[in-house]
Amino acid sequence: MTLPYEWNPVPHVIDIVCTNCNKEATFEFAELVKIKEKKDIDFFKKSKKFEYMKCVDSCGHVWHGAMYYYKLNGSSTQTIVDLPEGYNNSDWNHSQYAYRSHGIDQGTIFCPNCSHIAKHILTWPNNLYFKIEYKSQFLWAYNRVTAAAVI
Repeated sequence: MTLPYEWNPVPHVIDIVCTNCNKEATFEFAELVKIKEKKDIDFFKKSKKFEYMKCVDSCGHVWHGAMYYYKLNGSSTQTIVDLPEGYNNSDWNHSQYAYRSHGIDQGTIFCPNCSHIAKHILTWPNNLYFKIEYKSQFLWAYNRVTAAAVI
């Protein structure tokens, strides 16, 4: 049984303000996968497709991860090839929702207006495009669809 607000799904792609031109852009969350064996760490450190991360969970356990940024390497995981044994490119596929686990709000910003594309760390709710301040509080939506649903 889940309690209210215990499970808070977030879309994988949200609308944010472009850091280059201040117009509407998209942000797509990166996917982080745990590196299974120590011998694989070097592969992910050297790879141009992944960013190696040393992570610490809420219990203080250290683990190693491989972050994949969509849009920087293509718009799907099909561009991931030649992985070490035991990994599949689908390991980095988006699940139904982004769970914002491990406190990681990293991803890729893409602006169709100025063609800006880069790694980006999301700042909630400051980066969101669809937001208004009302009585010193922010009201915001993930994207145009969710903003229209509220109106």
